[in-house]
Amino acid sequence: MGGKKRSKQKFIEKDIKESSTFTNYSAPARNLRKTDLGAVIFGCKHTTINECLANNLFGLPASHFSYIKNIKEGVPLFLFNYSDRKLHGVFEATSPGQMNLNRYAWLTDDDNYAYTSYPAQVRVRVRQQCHPLSESQFGPIIEKNYYEKQHFYFELDNDQTKKLISLFTSSPVNIPLSSFPVSVSRQTPGPSYASTTTTTSFQQPTGTWSSLFKSESNFKHEDDRDKEYEEDKSNFTDGNTWEDAECDKTWESDWCSEGNMVNEDTGEMLPPNTWEESETAVNEAECVQTLLCNEISNNTDDLPSSSSQPLDDNLDRQVSSSSESDVEENKEEEKSLAPSINLESLVVKLMQEVELLKGSHLKQTTDINLLEQELDKSKLEIQHLRNRFAVLKYGSQSVIVDPVEVEDSDIIKHHTKVSKSVFLFGGYDGSSWLPCLDSYHPSYDIKIPLNPMNSVKMNASAAAMNGELYHFGGGKVESYNPTFNQWVIRPPSYWSNIHVAGASVDNKLFVVGGSKDRVCSSEVEYLDLNLGKWFPFRSMNSKRLAPAAAEINNVLYVSGGYDGKSYSSSLERLDPREEKWSELADMNKRRGCHSMVVLNEKLYALGGFDGEKYVENVECLDTRMGSWVESEPMKVSRACFGAFVVGEYLYAIGGLQEDNKLLDIVECYKEGSSWEVINVNAIGKRSHFSAIVL
Repeated sequence: MGGKKRSKQKFIEKDIKESSTFTNYSAPARNLRKTDLGAVIFGCKHTTINECLANNLFGLPASHFSYIKNIKEGVPLFLFNYSDRKLHGVFEATSPGQMNLNRYAWLTDDDNYAYTSYPAQVRVRVRQQCHPLSESQFGPIIEKNYYEKQHFYFELDNDQTKKLISLFTSSPVNIPLSSFPVSVSRQTPGPSYASTTTTTSFQQPTGTWSSLFKSESNFKHEDDRDKEYEEDKSNFTDGNTWEDAECDKTWESDWCSEGNMVNEDTGEMLPPNTWEESETAVNEAECVQTLLCNEISNNTDDLPSSSSQPLDDNLDRQVSSSSESDVEENKEEEKSLAPSINLESLVVKLMQEVELLKGSHLKQTTDINLLEQELDKSKLEIQHLRNRFAVLKYGSQSVIVDPVEVEDSDIIKHHTKVSKSVFLFGGYDGSSWLPCLDSYHPSYDIKIPLNPMNSVKMNASAAAMNGELYHFGGGKVESYNPTFNQWVIRPPSYWSNIHVAGASVDNKLFVVGGSKDRVCSSEVEYLDLNLGKWFPFRSMNSKRLAPAAAEINNVLYVSGGYDGKSYSSSLERLDPREEKWSELADMNKRRGCHSMVVLNEKLYALGGFDGEKYVENVECLDTRMGSWVESEPMKVSRACFGAFVVGEYLYAIGGLQEDNKLLDIVECYKEGSSWEVINVNAIGKRSHFSAIVL
């Protein structure tokens, strides 16, 4: 197994390097605050539930880390089995949610991956062992988490958590004596948690991760689900989108098959229904004891009485001696059986007391979690007050204003007047994709969160048109009105590509390039506000994924990008009046995921990725001269960053560096001088975002 992992390592690292910048999968999430997160549901299948429980480890795909990182020790957890759509509990976290606690979890010999497909992980223990809940039982409690028929968010709020725990604890597992005590990490051979909560052998369904979520109704009879599983087997080879293929790293494991379970101490396979057999053995032992007691009673009743016919003296003595001996033996047997029976009742009583103590501990833990949440809220409120005080001083440096203060329009109006405002759209902060919009003031290093977007858009772009700001990518489009601090959902784009670039030309919003289903595109479309619709336009001469675009004098310029084979240095322009693309002089450097801005009527191409490394190179083009000229390089190499011009200064902020390192470094440049790193703190680490100046 180890050899296979090493042999695949080079392939995986190469794949990660090429795809790290271009990711198109995100997990549906409620985006609950850390203080509002009551519990989290994890997933498994029949083939992986034993590994989850045996290793005390739950995991989800990396895109779920946005809320997995909010898990701390003691938070309640639940395990949802996609195979039979039952929820297991109650568990609790023994570690914070982290990435890659075990890089090789849930891997099989058939996997084409060197590392686990489920790196968002947390270590767990059993808080209280209860019977699993069917979807018809737990479904109504998490009803608001369902965003499609059988798709639901895994984050639970405090109210849902209390109701689920109450429902679970109403049906605790009565563990037989032969398997007492039971623990997920057993010290002696015994049944697994799964075997004590189900009496059926596991059936191994076949299908993709996506197919496990999609079915005809919310709560279905198990027979109907079995039919769907059979249908999934026949449909498994059907074509899926690359997003489904990315997630189709199902938790299949060959070490558990056909209902057999593994004895973790000996490594041997245990037969199915081990728990039922052990319980039957206990019941049979109790029956034997009862029969033996009855037999003792019957033998005593059958002894000769004084009214019986006289017998021979010797025979009478023998019978008397034998009877007395039998009675004594029976009495000894009764005495030896009595402690056994009393011991059994004592153990049952102790188990009941343990359950009561667990319930008390659960209540204490819940109370402690609530107190910690209240403490966190208090800390946030204190920080809000401090930020408000600093902002009201009008001269404070490095201020981050909390979203609560967005309602205070006086603050926003004041800083809008004091300094030029830059709008920062979305992006990635190292753990999650952001729906936020921030107003940033470079002169004072102040960032004010504004009304967030209606949806998270990964690898998207932004542009300004007619005094409004547009954010677009993956087909989703919405615009922001700075005057009213409001977002409006716009018609979906024509091509629905990601990693696009765009700019406004002649009151039309042009969007170019990008990719769909990992196919690079040369497609062009534009939004006509008069008609309220997107229209396709003549394609560019080259395919471009993650290009850069800018507008000068109502002419659109597009540079660089990835064409499916290599990164490009080409540049082409579009004058909508000509309705055709014209090629111009190539840049001196190949690049994609870069930025292009206009400073003093010149195009500046900054940074990016050239296919081998991140670059700090900067070059400019005077469109009247027609040739690129090397300019002062930035101090830091970067890609997927924000760039904007305020007055005579060109800024580069944030971005991505080697080894996927996120940057919070801000540089400033003025023509005729060199780049300078400025000391600011409000921006924070962020990549894959857009920066627009109105």
